[in-house]
Amino acid sequence: MQPNVVAGMAFIFCTLLAIELIMVVYASWLARDFGATTAQLGSIFALLGFVEIGGSLGAALFTDRIGKRRAVIGGYLLTAPVDVGPAVYVRQLVALLPVFLLYDICFEFAVVSTFPLLSELLPQARGRVIAIGVATIGLGRVVGSLLGPALFVGIGFTANGVLAALLTLLGVAICARWVYEGSGR
Repeated sequence: MQPNVVAGMAFIFCTLLAIELIMVVYASWLARDFGATTAQLGSIFALLGFVEIGGSLGAALFTDRIGKRRAVIGGYLLTAPVDVGPAVYVRQLVALLPVFLLYDICFEFAVVSTFPLLSELLPQARGRVIAIGVATIGLGRVVGSLLGPALFVGIGFTANGVLAALLTLLGVAICARWVYEGSGR
């Protein structure tokens, strides 16, 4: 397999694992530390649905204008500080909501922008690369879904946030260094 594609899969694995570390325990964290009710959680996650639509539309409108790699790297760079920030600095649910919505729009923009980048890693095998990318996304999410609750219960939400931020930054570094459209630089 092409090194460019392997690097792309490592990048995707890291970033989706990071996202899942946060998303899989957010409701439990909000309920435990902020006293969020089921109705409040439902309202928050309904808002997130609209925000995700906005992130997806933003990716559709701006990824090609910004540049695929720049859009992906920028989107994920914006999520990294928000991975750890709320656990350390935010103490009220009302203050957390805009931060969480910002996080959600940034990662949705980045994830959706990843697909056009994937499609250009090896244009002559576009379908295969996208299929492997989707499988890698699933693998990252599975690992994050298994690891996230264990970290949350064993250490606390801050551990999820710190690990998510580190994995996001690792993924961004891999993307910035080794992931290029076509066969390389």
